[in-house]
Amino acid sequence: MAVVFISYRREDSAGYAGRLHEELEERLSAGQVFRDVDTLQPGQDFVDGIDERLKECGVCIALLGRGWLGATDEAGHRRLDSDLDYVRLEIATALARPDVLVIPVLVGGGTMPAASSLPENIRSLARRQAITLRDETWESDMDRLAEVIARHTGGHTITPPDKHPPSRRAAVLGVAAVVALVTLGLMWFLVSDRKVAVTPPPPGPSDTGVDNSRPPASGNVHPIEIPRQSEISHGDLIYTLVSGSLRPGQGTSTLWLRFRVSNEGRDDANLWDQSFRVAVGGQVVPASGGLNTVLGARSIQQQIVRFEIPPGDRHAILRINYGDRTGELPLDLSDAGGPPKHEEPDPGDALSRADMSAVVREPVPLVMAGWARATLTRATARRFANITRLFLDVRIENTSGYPQFSGDLVLRLAAGGELLAPVRETSTSIDAHSTLTDDVVFEFPTTEKSVVLRGSMGQASAEIPLTIR
Repeated sequence: MAVVFISYRREDSAGYAGRLHEELEERLSAGQVFRDVDTLQPGQDFVDGIDERLKECGVCIALLGRGWLGATDEAGHRRLDSDLDYVRLEIATALARPDVLVIPVLVGGGTMPAASSLPENIRSLARRQAITLRDETWESDMDRLAEVIARHTGGHTITPPDKHPPSRRAAVLGVAAVVALVTLGLMWFLVSDRKVAVTPPPPGPSDTGVDNSRPPASGNVHPIEIPRQSEISHGDLIYTLVSGSLRPGQGTSTLWLRFRVSNEGRDDANLWDQSFRVAVGGQVVPASGGLNTVLGARSIQQQIVRFEIPPGDRHAILRINYGDRTGELPLDLSDAGGPPKHEEPDPGDALSRADMSAVVREPVPLVMAGWARATLTRATARRFANITRLFLDVRIENTSGYPQFSGDLVLRLAAGGELLAPVRETSTSIDAHSTLTDDVVFEFPTTEKSVVLRGSMGQASAEIPLTIR
């Protein structure tokens, strides 16, 4: 018997509903979660089937995406205002039962609606404590949600299977080891004629069992100031400097930097010393703490990176490289006061140090041509030390009687004398007489504060000036 009922709108959060269903069943056990598309029997009355399942369930999850509140039918009327709207019926039925825990779950940038914007019979939803599921912290958010459900239903959670099994991790690390050995061999070949020895980096925790992140008991270790802009983005990888400490020395000083690294992509990534350098005292110093691990897809880790740097200089530049990308952060190595902080895990989430600002708050018409009406519903800028990332919410209405392709809408960004293509764009089918809301993402230099969004479809085109604050 199912204990969890997922209420959602297909056009708003169907993808999240499927992913949520799978993940909850991993943690609660199979058959514990009800979602209409795969649990109703063929020919079963939709409303009756949902009503029967709600009578069995102890928890109702109301999945709220960006388009949940304002979703409209073919006539342009808001769906929630209809007494027969299935989402409204689901939530109203659940709220009317005191034994059912109703949890608003926010996905894809969704926010809690104001009570005044809801029909009377679901108005109390606005008073329920919500849980946000973010791609950056998906696993930990899912663990928290499953634990809440288990406590309410008297069940227990199951540790989900390792999505990166030891064999896969071992294979990745094995490849990394081979690459490292080949690299060292090549370095020796290149320098051997000059009789210059190649000194390998100091062994890391995986080599000796010693935690290189911890300073020895003796020594005057002090915290350093973290710059206000402490994030560098390399595609799907976001490096956030959260704390740092320095132990001044005579021959060398030891610098420890704690990072929170988010992998927003679908593939694993390397997280290792080779990505980190510090320019100080006229030298460029590589990291030497022995960091060499795998950062799983859609996951976050906190790691400490160690450097042995020349003493005396107050100012330094941190460089983070990944592939052909490079980003820099200024460092002030002077004593910030208080005890060292790099050993303490940072309690913030993936967005706790994000520098974000609203660029467009209200819908702006973009292009109207042929079968489509395109609207820019919202724009948000996130500034990193090395780039600015612009997130656009674009709504495309298919007014025709046939499926259409969202890629017919071409978006470009004029910034700094260049015309940029998006790094992520909409590319999907839109059913007849339906609406799609999708994300489009651009990246451009941080020096650009005024850009122009250009949209075109067929012969129609439009321009929207945007100011980045």
